[in-house]
Amino acid sequence: MYNPTDQDVNLDYYFISNDKNNQRLNDTINSNATKIIKPKFSLNNNGGYIALKRYFNQIDFVSWESTWDLEAKTGKSLQRKYFDKVNSEDQWIVGVPKITTS
Repeated sequence: MYNPTDQDVNLDYYFISNDKNNQRLNDTINSNATKIIKPKFSLNNNGGYIALKRYFNQIDFVSWESTWDLEAKTGKSLQRKYFDKVNSEDQWIVGVPKITTS
């Protein structure tokens, strides 16, 4: 998870979900930093998606190998290319993970 803003983001009361499972997040993502989130539930290799929610409101969404034509092979990750809008396939690319920790 990447925070593109110039302010820290408190993750309390944010959740990741794949419609069958929810996981509450905690801690903080520092400004312009990445935090690795390891879901406590399995993600499908194809036909999958994950949503970021605050309470019951969906904040963002990414889908792979189904509704959206995105596929990340071994060693690659789905990454935001732009932060202009949410829930949009054209905002995502496949690339090598860039890890900076908060």
